Amino acid sequence: MLLRLKIIEAKNIPSLDVIGESDPYCMVQMSNSQQVYRTKAINNTSRPTWNEEFRLPVSRTASDVLFIVVKDKDTISADDPIGKCEFSMNSLQLNQEKDQWVTLQSMCKHSNAGSLHVSLLLTKV
Repeated sequence: MLLRLKIIEAKNIPSLDVIGESDPYCMVQMSNSQQVYRTKAINNTSRPTWNEEFRLPVSRTASDVLFIVVKDKDTISADDPIGKCEFSMNSLQLNQEKDQWVTLQSMCKHSNAGSLHVSLLLTKV
């Protein structure tokens, strides 16, 4: 099986920088894999648009989970986590695209980490 993931955009991303907005990007990983995928960082925005697509192998649809973490790129210190979400592969229907906004679970000092717009499509390769 193959998951086609499109990370489209986000909104209401909190500012973690002292000056200006965050520089958000996404880290993507399947629970069954060491492979980590990453979008480009979009500078100084609370509403980034990525429109980046990834193809991830799915070995066990009953138990595999997709993890997405939104981070703030920093040049001086380590990148700060903003929010995260996850998708169980068993919640997807084969060959039916799921396009949705997801509220991010906060990983920072802000209670609201914003929302992420994604599209998921599970196929037989």
